[in-house]
Amino acid sequence: MLSITTPLTSHIKTFALAAVVLTSVLFTIDEGQISLLWMVSPAHWFVFTIYAAVIFLSQWSIQQIAALLLENPPRPLLSVALGSGLGLTVLWQMLS
Repeated sequence: MLSITTPLTSHIKTFALAAVVLTSVLFTIDEGQISLLWMVSPAHWFVFTIYAAVIFLSQWSIQQIAALLLENPPRPLLSVALGSGLGLTVLWQMLS
């Protein structure tokens, strides 16, 4: 069966997985002191969700902008890299 993907919905799983993995690494290093103890607090999960959502939306936005501006948009890896950096910069600006 053929599946038709549009730039709007393509690579969503890739972006979600990358955002969750990056946020997990950051939280393990920062909140859990190199352990997974941060996972027992509901407040940490709330902040985790915000971090992952901002990073995901940044990655997805970069891909959408590239799809609109370029005839042949780059692979999602570039959007993950640029979007993760953008998302972390946005979070850093929000928290400082």
